[in-house]
Parts: sequence; structure tokens; C-alpha cells
Amino acid sequence: SGSEVVALEGYYIIQHVFIRTALSGQSTDLTGAFDVPDPDSMTLGGRTLVRRPDHDSVVLIETTLEQGDVSRLFVTNGFDSTLTELANPNDGTEFWHIGPNGQSVAFWSFGSNGRELFTSDISDPVAPTNTTLATGESFDLIPVPEIAYSPDGSYVAWIDSVTGSAVNAVYLAEVEVGGSARQVSSSISDSALELAWSPDSTSLAWVSSAPNAASVVIQNIVSGQTVTAGLPVGFYNQLGWSPSAQFLSVHDFFADEFWVAPADGGAAARADRNVGSFAQELKWITNAGGSGNDYVYESVNAAGVSNIFVAGAADTNDNAQLSNHAEGGLRSLRVGPQGTRVAYINENLNVNAQELFVH
Repeated sequence: SGSEVVALEGYYIIQHVFIRTALSGQSTDLTGAFDVPDPDSMTLGGRTLVRRPDHDSVVLIETTLEQGDVSRLFVTNGFDSTLTELANPNDGTEFWHIGPNGQSVAFWSFGSNGRELFTSDISDPVAPTNTTLATGESFDLIPVPEIAYSPDGSYVAWIDSVTGSAVNAVYLAEVEVGGSARQVSSSISDSALELAWSPDSTSLAWVSSAPNAASVVIQNIVSGQTVTAGLPVGFYNQLGWSPSAQFLSVHDFFADEFWVAPADGGAAARADRNVGSFAQELKWITNAGGSGNDYVYESVNAAGVSNIFVAGAADTNDNAQLSNHAEGGLRSLRVGPQGTRVAYINENLNVNAQELFVH
């Protein structure tokens, strides 16, 4: 919860972070447990609440001190106000990513020992243990620093600068082994910009950026086999895997449209199957009874009118219209967790209002 406070000395925000446990039904205010030089200058935010298999609640909290913009990470077991810091209090932490099972977190630490990438085992929130995966000098060359756990939690991938080079590369390490980092991207001239794991944790995709274009590279991390997606020349971002791990969706941000590419390097196709229209938003459908290759997308025609369609990546003739709007634009496209419903907001220009639709 957050509250705004106006003081005689000026204006600032005080936020309180509470954690409530299902077993006791009690709520605990964790705000006062932070040891900071000036509490009034601290912005406190609870980023992730993880439900553990043993039903303990573990929360990962990032705090930012406005003086110097130092970011610090804490973990709590949720039953009392005890907080444990994951790094040296004098070091800053950044670009953290929590593992899929809630048992570990990866983060960069900046401080007296330089720059280090850690994984922290938080299965015991009172006594977390850190393992160093990598060290480096600076992030000066990295446009989008990223850390990504594989969906099964076995691997951590990240982007870092190559020593003595002006490019960024993709690195990989096994979480349990720790410290066994290896470079998986091989280009000596192109920089890696974005990471995406396949749902089955066997393949890693990234955007490889050249001076005048970008490509999407896909590598099987077990065999080491690498292919380049069969996309036209473009500038790509927003990588997304189909639930089947057979296709990738990518966004060309200059053309502002999505493409769907086979993960084996086959020829890609425009996500929008309608002539003269462009897919400006795309979501894959996770459905236990489906193929794992279906997606919904926002189709925008030449007049700027948006409608929702559902299509199959494996069949270019598989395209069905869900909505029938004559004007206005759509936003906030969402697919329900069971993959059977779609929700979005439509800007109704006739009544100057926003409308929520569910199909």
C-alpha cells in the first residue's frame, strides 16, 4: 500500500510493504525493518510475491535510495519482519531476475569487487547463499542488459560485453554448477540485444543486431546447433515462443508489425493474414487441448481500425475474426490462463469512452 505525505520541508512519497500469510491470517508491516541512512529519502517497492511449495510466503524487495540511486535487494520469510540482504549493503544491485520456482534469484552487484553476477539460493530466506557466475567491468556497451532463467530453472542466460570488443554477447551457466559460464553467441561483429527461452528449456533465442539490420538467432543449448530465423531484413524485438516451442513471434519495430518464424530456421510469415493490414499486438494461446501453435493478434487496417483475429502458425489459411469494430483502436490484449477467452480495451470514438470486451 502507498500513501502520499506533504511535509513542511517539501513533498515526498512513503510506501509501506505488507506481507500476509495464509496460515496465520496476520499482516506484517516490513517497512520499518530496513536499515537505511534516511528513511524519508527511500522509495520502497515490493516487486515479486512467490508462493513456495511449502506454502511459506517469500517476497523479494528492491529498495532505491534517492541519494545516489543505489538499489538493494532483500528477502523475507513472511512470518516476521526479519529481512536479509542478498548483497553487500555498500554495493548496488541491478537487473535482477527471480527463478521460475521462486527458490533462487540472479542479479548483478556493483561495488568494491567490481561488477559480479550472482545467483542466490533463497530456499531458506533467513540464510540465502550466493554463487558467483561472472565478473565484468562495466555496462557501457550494453543497450539492454538482460538476465533470463530457463523455464525449468536449470540455466541462467545473460548479455554482457565482450572483453576488448565493441559488441555484446550471450552467456550461459548452469545454476547448480555455478561459475561455469560459457559464451553461446559467436558473432564477432553483431551485438546481442534480447533473450527468450523456449518453453521446454532446450533452446535460447536472441536478437543479433548489425549496423543496418537485425536477425534472430536460435540455439539448441544441448547440441549447440544454431540457426537463423528465416525473416526478411528488419529491426526486431519482442521475442516470444509458441507453447509448442515450434515457432517464434518477433516484432519489426520500424514496420510496427509482427512476424511468425519456424524455430528450425524455415521461412517466416507475416502474423497478420489480412491483405493491407498489420499485426501490431500478438499473444500466444496456451490451451491444454490446442496445438500450442495458435495465437491472437490485433489487425490494424489502412484506415487505422483495429480488430482481433485468431490464427494458427502452422497453417497460413487458419485465420478467424473475433471482433467487428468499425472504428477505434484496441489496446491491452490479453489471453485468459486457460486459453479459451480473450480480453481487450477498445477506444470508442463515438461516445469518447473506453470499452472492455471479452470473447
